[in-house]
Amino acid sequence: RLLWNKDRPKEEEALSDWIKIELEAALAGKAIVLNREVQIHIKERTDIHVDAITQDLHTKELDRLKLIIEVKGCWHPELKTAMETQLLGRYLTDNDCRYGIYLVGWFLCTVWSKKDSRIKRLKFTKRQQLAAYLSKQAHQLSSGDNLIRSVVLDASIPWVKPRGAKGK
Repeated sequence: RLLWNKDRPKEEEALSDWIKIELEAALAGKAIVLNREVQIHIKERTDIHVDAITQDLHTKELDRLKLIIEVKGCWHPELKTAMETQLLGRYLTDNDCRYGIYLVGWFLCTVWSKKDSRIKRLKFTKRQQLAAYLSKQAHQLSSGDNLIRSVVLDASIPWVKPRGAKGK
């Protein structure tokens, strides 16, 4: 319900909202703050901004670690390039945040209506191919202080036999 409008995936904003909600539930009670659409530069807003408070074991001093999560739907026209141009080039540059996750929601399944124009924009037909491509790209872009990881989240709906269909 939160990710699909019947036979069409919801927009990336809904996916980002859902991810934030799920992370908040999983990380409840931790010294972690999750925010949506945080402005880090003029006209630059991150999908999900994570701040974690850590304490040095020896000095007991507190520190803050930051992570930016850039969220894309598998149909996004800049799917292959936005990890470098957007996450690294705009969000992790001239910023005190050095950690990023490029998260892609994978929606391709038989439920997705062929009438939805976004399905024609897919650059990959298999989730594993996309995951391998992005993992390699994240490894290549991680250098110096910057560390980038990729995640392909399976948001597809498994095929369900329609009501009244007769099986063998």
